[in-house]
Amino acid sequence: MVVTSVLYNLQGVAFDLIKRLATKQLPQRFFKSYTFANLGVGKLAPFYNLASAVPASAKATLAAIDKRIISGQIRIPDETRGINGKGKNAIGAPDSAAKINVRSIGCKPVR
Repeated sequence: MVVTSVLYNLQGVAFDLIKRLATKQLPQRFFKSYTFANLGVGKLAPFYNLASAVPASAKATLAAIDKRIISGQIRIPDETRGINGKGKNAIGAPDSAAKINVRSIGCKPVR
């Protein structure tokens, strides 16, 4: 069962880039890792009108995961920095997710 999904907040990223450009704070070479913690990129979607169908235990588990992601206890691999920030095990290539040890990003296996 899928309880929630991810909202990427691309409009927030676009707004930040346009604001930087308009205020001349966007250098020729620019990289910023837009994340769950610093711009809400990758925020978990709300339950909307289905909130009553989601058990309190599932809501509590998701809230705990949210908190661990924001604090950095769970590190979400991305397509540029990977797990360790050096590009190793970056996602996006075929079978790349299978190579991620969930313990290495702050999670524990469920099964």
